[in-house]
Amino acid sequence: MRRPPFWNIRTGPGVIYTTTNEAPPIAFMEFFGDNGKMVYQNGSLKLYSSKVPIPEFTFSTKEMWASPEIIEEKLELPQCQTGHKEIIRNFCRSILFGEELIAPGEKDIWSVEFINALILSGKKGKSVDIPIDREEYEELLSGLKKISRGKRVKASPSKKQTPQVAAKSYIFNGTTTPASVT
Repeated sequence: MRRPPFWNIRTGPGVIYTTTNEAPPIAFMEFFGDNGKMVYQNGSLKLYSSKVPIPEFTFSTKEMWASPEIIEEKLELPQCQTGHKEIIRNFCRSILFGEELIAPGEKDIWSVEFINALILSGKKGKSVDIPIDREEYEELLSGLKKISRGKRVKASPSKKQTPQVAAKSYIFNGTTTPASVT
């Protein structure tokens, strides 16, 4: 995977937290690198660039509470539908009508590789390269499987919606009339 020159993910530990059960729901991501950070929040993307690489500034400053000079820049994002609903709708429309996929598997595999790298790095306590060492990752998973225990959960009452009905509502933007497919 080619890393953009702005980011160096080898400088320290990383954290990723994700959930689909937040109240109130908020879309927030924060990425840190040697030269600053990028913050996405509810449709807005900001880039905070440091004139001097942060590790270099940290080790060279003589002041106790100093911060490097930061340039804040609001980046424009194209307006488009996003989220699970849109991805599923697009996937169904691709099958039915040949619509181009917005999340093709050959690109999205890098999201999985990124998460695998975070898991491997966190569990091993060291930096890892992307793509990760498959053998090392498989060894980690095998070890985790050996110490894991099953979790008992109560079955929830089933919803009265078939997969076909759910697919129709995604494909047709919330209605089942083909007129709204465009």
